[in-house]
Amino acid sequence: MQFISLFLIAQLTVLHAGSLSAMMDELTKKFKEETGIVINRRAGGSLFLANLIREKRVEWDIFFSADYNIIFDLMGTFCDTLYPFASNELVVAFTKKSKYNDEINENNWFRILSRSGLRIGRSDPEQDPCGYRTLLLFEILKTKYGDTLVQKIMANSSEKNVRPKAAEVANLLEIGELDYAFLYINEALTRNLNFIELKDSLNFGNPKLQDYYRQFQITLKSGKIVQGDPIVYAFCINKNSKRKKEIEVFLNFWAKHSNELLKKYNFKSL
Repeated sequence: MQFISLFLIAQLTVLHAGSLSAMMDELTKKFKEETGIVINRRAGGSLFLANLIREKRVEWDIFFSADYNIIFDLMGTFCDTLYPFASNELVVAFTKKSKYNDEINENNWFRILSRSGLRIGRSDPEQDPCGYRTLLLFEILKTKYGDTLVQKIMANSSEKNVRPKAAEVANLLEIGELDYAFLYINEALTRNLNFIELKDSLNFGNPKLQDYYRQFQITLKSGKIVQGDPIVYAFCINKNSKRKKEIEVFLNFWAKHSNELLKKYNFKSL
């Protein structure tokens, strides 16, 4: 009877951006304690997870993306409603082990990062919004400081320093395998990393600069064109999910607890 009862436990399957992992750890525990419903989670780059959904290679009920534009691409076929909930911003993170950590500041960081011999981490733009936002940041830097400087930064952040999602990049930074990394501010704060806070014209964190950000775009290897945009996190519900009651319970839970959790894990609520 105990074996059979395992199949009767109410469950939800949640896919989520890696940068939400710490918050989701607590949310999952709190949700089970309060509702009795188990959340099965899979973290990853939002673009990677969206591709799994699009190719019907994953079971899911709720998808939390680090870029609301990714959910727009799923609308109609896979979901009907988009729920924006938080913003974030790019930073340059480092540790006490990082080369030139005693020199770097908000005025010289881009010149420091262009010095030879540095190891700069970033996430994979083909899988993770933090990765393609980093490349968009490079495009903005070209207009301010020229191609040569940016090429030097990119040489220091070559493919060997790229990982599928930003959380893996942060892990390498923490253990001293990298000198610097392009991460989200919430990740840097949650992990107690040192970081340089970038100007709004570079960090994609100011919604008032949407028109400015949208002047810049990159083309991924997949052929997908990504345009600059303010960072907006959002989630959606699988329109074909059979767990309607559990989803309704989750939405009520989210309405009750989300602001508290987002603040605790250093996101800005919308």
